[in-house]
Order: sequence, then structure tokens, then C-alpha cells
Amino acid sequence: MRHSDLSKYCYTKLQSKASLLNVGWVDLDAPFLKGVIPAQAIARIESAIPLHLNAMRGVHGCPFCGDRDVYTDIDGKSILLGMSEVWVPSTVSETVYIAPSLLLHYIRAHQYMPPRDFVGALLALPCAPARWNTPGGSYAKLVKRYG
Repeated sequence: MRHSDLSKYCYTKLQSKASLLNVGWVDLDAPFLKGVIPAQAIARIESAIPLHLNAMRGVHGCPFCGDRDVYTDIDGKSILLGMSEVWVPSTVSETVYIAPSLLLHYIRAHQYMPPRDFVGALLALPCAPARWNTPGGSYAKLVKRYG
């Protein structure tokens, strides 16, 4: 499932006062920027994955590897990717970036380079997702309602 980075999120019908933007919805049919992001940003993604936000009934595998089930180890636990989303709030605006949980795999295995604003948002967040929010509180409301 492909959506351009920073396009309006429309995969499911989440309702929020925040601006919901796509990140990391990549596929075989379109090239993407490659690079390396800071380890601190990857750690923030890892901390968000176990929340299993907006979990789906099915699993979306990696279109690049062809693997149906993609697992990652986080804090000694094996976690299935591709069946939920990662929501990352901006700390400077009412924006929430929404990515598939496979984002972590795309970054590690395929060198996907997320948009600069998304990486900046990750780096500005505290370590614990329980403390994440947008300035006006839209992220916390979104998690409470749909998480």
C-alpha cells in the first residue's frame, strides 16, 4: 500500500483536530529516498511499535523482501510488524505522522529515509511514548480514542 510521504492520511477513518500525515507507506512501484537516520530516532520508533496502534486483523508483508511475516526484537521480545501503525506527534504543531509498523524494517533492511520533519519530530520526543503529545493535546486524544 503506497501513500506519498507527508500526504494526508486516509488509510482508515481516524478523526482528529491534528493534521494526520503519511510517512513510510512505500511499495515496489515507486522509488524512495535512502539514507541513515540517527540511532535515537530509531529508538523512538522501537518504543512506539509495542503500542500496536490502529491494529489490523491481517498482516502486510514486506514488498521488497517478499517476506510475509516480518519480526523484530525489541527489549528481548519478538514483535510482528505489518499489522499496526506507529503514530509520531510533532512537538511544535498539531501534526501526527502515521506510518506502518513495517517502517522500522524499511529503515533497517532497505535504508528507507523518512522525511526530515518526521525525523526531527522523533528526535524532539521524550523516550517514553506515554509522555508524547502535540502542543494542543491532539495526539493523546487520538491515542485514547483509537489506540
